[in-house]
Amino acid sequence: ELHWKENRNSEADWKRALAEAERRKKAKEGGGEVKSGRDLCALVKIRCPADQPLPFERLLAVCPPNTTVQQLIQAMSKEPQEFRQNFEGTEFCVRPVNSRCADWLPVHATTT
Repeated sequence: ELHWKENRNSEADWKRALAEAERRKKAKEGGGEVKSGRDLCALVKIRCPADQPLPFERLLAVCPPNTTVQQLIQAMSKEPQEFRQNFEGTEFCVRPVNSRCADWLPVHATTT
């Protein structure tokens, strides 16, 4: 325990983990306002099934009211490993791993 208290990196990691846990908790409860693209992405990752093709409307439906299409697309494009789109741009995937989604393109803000 003494080692952890003296190590500044571990303290920063702990604070980051607490902040992320709090952000996820708020996203699950639906409380709070989404302040950034990162918060919006965290909300979508919690509320949508992973590694499954989904229509864009489904992703938008889990977002807070008044979220625009452009806001969601821009947020997803900032996390290319977590969000993919098929070649036609008709389906999207959250956290692609082993399914056919893994070979899809990263979301680009200029494609829709």
